[in-house]
Amino acid sequence: MKHFLDIDGWFDDAGVSTYRHFINQVPIGGTIVECGAKFGRSSAFLCDEADYSHSVYIVDLWTNDKKKEDFYQKFEENMQGRRYTPLKGDATEVSTQFKDNSIDLVIIDMVHHYKSVKNDIRVWLPKVKVGGALIGDDYINGWPGVIRAVDELLPSRVIFENRYWTYTKKFPNKKQLI
Repeated sequence: MKHFLDIDGWFDDAGVSTYRHFINQVPIGGTIVECGAKFGRSSAFLCDEADYSHSVYIVDLWTNDKKKEDFYQKFEENMQGRRYTPLKGDATEVSTQFKDNSIDLVIIDMVHHYKSVKNDIRVWLPKVKVGGALIGDDYINGWPGVIRAVDELLPSRVIFENRYWTYTKKFPNKKQLI
């Protein structure tokens, strides 16, 4: 099995620390969804760290429309030997396959533009169980759209490792922003 560090990508020590922290909080039999995978570096780590009882879903288009590239075959090669369900498609459409309040952890790492991040938060947050978490990366000055969308929709978010935004879903009797 290919080690996650041997797979192309940007996932680093900050990601390892953040993912590990939240994966360890997913209960036995829990559900994890990662949105955005490309070649599978973070996905491989996620699958390696997840409990055998966890259901892991990985969502991506696995294409680059500008260059007409398809990354899915490379992703599959990199993920060999791991347990997960790939869901190829637009994350907004794929989100409709999950019931509200059914997922323990959703990881968002797709298009980093303001409207895209805002949409991703809006469609995935209802899918997260109370007590579950929604997390994403690149809450840094280089991605002002990420910062703006997260700050607008999730003002009570917590920042991990100086760049991962995290939000734990509260009980329904608490005021929800979305």
